[in-house]
Amino acid sequence: MIVAAGPVFRPITRHGRMAGEALSAPAVAVVKASLSEGMTTADAQAMADYSGHSLRAGHATSAQNEAPGHAIQRQLRHKSFNTTAGYIRDGRLFKGSSASFALRCNVLTHGSKSGGNGGGQ
Repeated sequence: MIVAAGPVFRPITRHGRMAGEALSAPAVAVVKASLSEGMTTADAQAMADYSGHSLRAGHATSAQNEAPGHAIQRQLRHKSFNTTAGYIRDGRLFKGSSASFALRCNVLTHGSKSGGNGGGQ
């Protein structure tokens, strides 16, 4: 099912129809709990570190390089851009660092992020 507009994460009725409103915070917690069943303890702990808020902050941070602020604000349904700005983290943490340069060189040289021998040998 493709979502052309509105919230991406929405409730699905027992009849398989997608609702128009977004999942509530408690619904996200239920989904997370059900997904963590059967996971290793480490994976379950890693999932526990993410909340609906951190997912929204991750979206805002990822979108900041491509989307204008008002578009991010609209997607997050904030009335004030000051609220939206609080969700945007420093997504430039590795830009211009030696780590980003090494990764970029590895991708250009070997064609993938995981390929290569780790350093031009």
